[in-house]
Amino acid sequence: MLGNLISTVIEVFKYMVLIRLFANLFMQGSQPRWLQILEEYTEPVLAPFRRLIPPIMMGGAYLDFSPVLLFIGLGFLQTFIRILL
Repeated sequence: MLGNLISTVIEVFKYMVLIRLFANLFMQGSQPRWLQILEEYTEPVLAPFRRLIPPIMMGGAYLDFSPVLLFIGLGFLQTFIRILL
């Protein structure tokens, strides 16, 4: 029961990160309030991964691999929780 709840929270967080990524790709200029709220919740978790691998300049844009690292880490965490609980 607890394992399912934690796994669901992790899944919701992963979707929040995905929504933020796609919104930042397609929305230029000022950000709507809902996107600012998403950033407030996701940035504290993404920032440590961004320090491990800083964004790389490719052409005229930056490639940020911190979400990839976060998704890998969250996948390991979900597996670990399923094993324990």
